[in-house]
Formats: sequence, C-alpha cells, structure tokens
Amino acid sequence: TIDYVGKIDGEAFNGGAGTDQPLVLGSKEFIPGFEDQLVGAKAGDEKQVTVTFPENYQAAHLAGKEATFDVTVKEVSQPGALEINDETAKNLGLESLERLRDVVRGQIENQFGAMTRQKVKRQLLDQLDAAYSFEAPSKLVDAEFNNIWAQVNRDLEAAGRTFADEETTEEEARAEYLRLAERRVRLGLVLAEIGEKAGVTVSDEELQRGLFEQVRRYPGNQQQEVFEFYRNNPEALNTLQAPMFEEKVVDHLLGQISVTDVKVSKEE
Repeated sequence: TIDYVGKIDGEAFNGGAGTDQPLVLGSKEFIPGFEDQLVGAKAGDEKQVTVTFPENYQAAHLAGKEATFDVTVKEVSQPGALEINDETAKNLGLESLERLRDVVRGQIENQFGAMTRQKVKRQLLDQLDAAYSFEAPSKLVDAEFNNIWAQVNRDLEAAGRTFADEETTEEEARAEYLRLAERRVRLGLVLAEIGEKAGVTVSDEELQRGLFEQVRRYPGNQQQEVFEFYRNNPEALNTLQAPMFEEKVVDHLLGQISVTDVKVSKEE
C-alpha cells in the first residue's frame, strides 16, 4: 500500500498522485519498471522511482517522457491461508458462500465463453481469408505493418530480448509481420463490405459503453484523464469503434452460417 506523487522535470503532473493505493507486485498494473523498483521495500520506506512512460501511452502529453515518483510505502502484506466459507463471502461483499460460488461459476463460464468465441472467430476469419483473394491497398498495408512492427520492437525492448532470442531473424520477422499486416487489411475490407451490406452499425450508446469499459481498466486517479483523451480525439475513438464494428459483423455472420458445437474437456 503506497502514497505517491509523480513529477516530470521536477513538476507534479495531473493524475500522477495517489494515496493509500494498493499495488500487487508483479501485477504489471503500473508503468513498466515501477513495481520492480519497489521489490524489497518495507513499511515506512521512502523511495524515488524513475520510469519512462511508453511511447504509445494513452495520455499523449505523457507518452515517452521520463518521470520520477516519490513513493511512501505505507504497508507491506502477503496472502495468507484462506478458508472458503460464508464469512469469506461476506468479506467480499456477498451474502453467502452459495452466492460466491454462483459469482465464480459465472466468471469461469465467461472466460471459457471468451476462449470459445476467439476460436470460432479465428476459424471464420481463416475461411474468409481463403475465400477472398485480392491485392490490398499498399498504403493501408504499410500503415498496418508500421503499427505492428513498432509494437513488436517495443515489446522486445521491454522484455530485454532480441529476434535471435525468439529463434528468428529481423528479416524473417519483417516478412512474417508484413504478411500479417496484409491479411489484417484484406480481412478488414472484407468485413467492412459485409457489414455495410448487412446494415451493421455501432450506435452512440454502444460506443459510450465501450468507452466506459476502456476507461475502467485504468487506476481510479487516471480515469477522468483517459476519458477526456478519448472524448477529445476522434481518431482515438475510432480505435474503439473499429473492433466493436468487427465483432458485430462476426455476430451477423455467425447467424448466417452453419456452426457445429463440439463438447470438449477443460484441459482441451
């Protein structure tokens, strides 16, 4: 449990402070490198943490900048033995153990449902990929490749790895991601055409719900800042709208085609 104040060039910045903030070391909830510098800290310690905001950070005015955080460690704790009973449920804000089991069962079903959805969507996209062969516009492919390639290099740098560590070369990786970019653009155009002909749209209400879901992923003190960022940047909103449109087109297609359900074990 920590208090912290973030500063850039010695000046505190909006949304960079928190009081009694819970932080699970290893959760990667904070900026990369932040948690690593608190390993071994004890209650009462005051530490200065130095990190660099990712280049793709949602708040554009912070992206790529180095910041220092004055951190006060309030409490350090670790998980203890947990008995699953009515008292446990009440501590979690639920009325009984039975209700807790219902909630957990629902979460597990949602997780398996999401995995199943991902699998069937991949099969659907593979079939569309095989069915529609045309040359995708080079400018769109180049733009998509540049996005993918930048993310790949950021991920490698953050992990301290190289292409050799991934058992490939930069040339082979570039060729692979160029093929991926071409597939994404081509399938994006196919889905857009199918969606347009089917009258698929994303309503303002659906977009608003999607925005709130995105904002909720951030720590409480950053949520308003992220919300304003999306509201004031139409291009950023488009990055939310596009995948929502795609999912609705997939829903439409799943209603038009023959789908066979197969029962599998948890391990499968």
